[in-house]
Amino acid sequence: MKDYTSYSKFIQCNGEFFFAPSTVREVSLVIGEAKRLGKKVKAIGSLHSNNDIICGDIFVLSMKELNKIIKIDHEEMLVTVQSGYY
Repeated sequence: MKDYTSYSKFIQCNGEFFFAPSTVREVSLVIGEAKRLGKKVKAIGSLHSNNDIICGDIFVLSMKELNKIIKIDHEEMLVTVQSGYY
């Protein structure tokens, strides 16, 4: 069980299924398990939103650990990154 508190401390709730994957493979496994159990998946960032979207009987997927640079293409001036944050 994981207790959640929003950034502003206005929203607090408990979640039974909290995951913080660090690889795409781990994300895939979490989503597969959610599908098997008939659960919805909600991805979260740093919990700045003041709503209760992550409260309830759902799988909560923290994107924090998916914070890597995948590729830098100097010629095209393009960077590919994961969706997490520092």
